[in-house]
Amino acid sequence: MVECGDLRNRVAIYQSEPRIRENGETEYVFSEKRKIWVHIVPTSGGNAELPGDVEYASVTHKITMRILKNLTMTTDTYFLHQGQRLKVLYWYPVYNRVGWMEVFCRLEME
Repeated sequence: MVECGDLRNRVAIYQSEPRIRENGETEYVFSEKRKIWVHIVPTSGGNAELPGDVEYASVTHKITMRILKNLTMTTDTYFLHQGQRLKVLYWYPVYNRVGWMEVFCRLEME
């Protein structure tokens, strides 16, 4: 169980927002919403060989955090931690602890 003292990783939360261009088209741009303290644990990893001598690596992480009342978690959300981008895959509340949630993310290589 994660306690408040275990929230040792500072992350920035980014979400996409619609913006209207001059020509009337809508584009979605990521902007930083806020910075919070979380607990990050790597959960799984693996790699696969793709055609053309290409290797694909996938690493997932579990982020435990307090629920933010003014921020809605979506799959268009990512966390930035020490230059690493963690894309949100899914999330759910911690049912035995009110006010906490677990967010599962995939590390995205740029």
